[in-house]
Amino acid sequence: MGKLDRVDHRLALAGFVRSLRSRSKPADVGLPTSPRRRTPGLRREEVAYLAGVGVTWYTWFEQGRDISVSSDFLERISRAFRLSSAERSHLFMLAQHRLPPAISQPPQGIPETVTALLNTLPHPAYIKNNRWDVVAWNPLAGEIFPDFTNSDLGHVNLLQLVFTSPDMRQSMLDWEGDARRTVAKFRLDYARANEDPMFEALVADLKSQSVEFRQMWERQEVLPIGEGLKMIRHPVHGPQTYRHVALTVEGSTNLTMIVYIPTEALLQVRVDPDVE
Repeated sequence: MGKLDRVDHRLALAGFVRSLRSRSKPADVGLPTSPRRRTPGLRREEVAYLAGVGVTWYTWFEQGRDISVSSDFLERISRAFRLSSAERSHLFMLAQHRLPPAISQPPQGIPETVTALLNTLPHPAYIKNNRWDVVAWNPLAGEIFPDFTNSDLGHVNLLQLVFTSPDMRQSMLDWEGDARRTVAKFRLDYARANEDPMFEALVADLKSQSVEFRQMWERQEVLPIGEGLKMIRHPVHGPQTYRHVALTVEGSTNLTMIVYIPTEALLQVRVDPDVE
């Protein structure tokens, strides 16, 4: 990034933060109000107080000076202004040119339209969060992954099933390859979680339960989360090959829908001229 680009980014960052401060009302962030107050929005020292940072450092940050700020500093500013997920992401992109670490959250309510879509899809599909807990699935997914409905864990986590469930291992025709790719994809979410205790507990638990997970984890392999092929032994139809795709649930900070499409269905779409 050139010098001019850095200046433009700092000016954009400064403008965004000043806008946040001018639009924030004391009552909205838990501060007392006064009829004699003349400052529109918050004062700089009030933002610094709410964020638990130094007034001078915050002032330099708002002025767009060429300083480096930590992720912790940005998280404090985000909490002080009570930013939405989109605003928090924008702040990190302007300040560090990257998205913020993912925040582990309790399972979010799934919109009714997304639930309806999940249950009407003609292919197996499920919804997972960024910790890889499966929070919803359709009956077709329950057929190829019986552990979703039979799990005695109290919750369903994909990594735990892959490495601790004999039924899951038997259904995955390329268990070792799929397991390695699963660990490599999870590592991205783990890194973004920024040492979240829930993620740390999951990894520690799997290390203690599975030598194979521990060995794969130590390889430090990373893969993008997206499309891929998976061969699964269907309990009724026998071996099947699926292409799976990951779709982000709009309006959610940590939910993704995974859809498994049989490759023969994709082949039919390619060769049938009447299929749009």
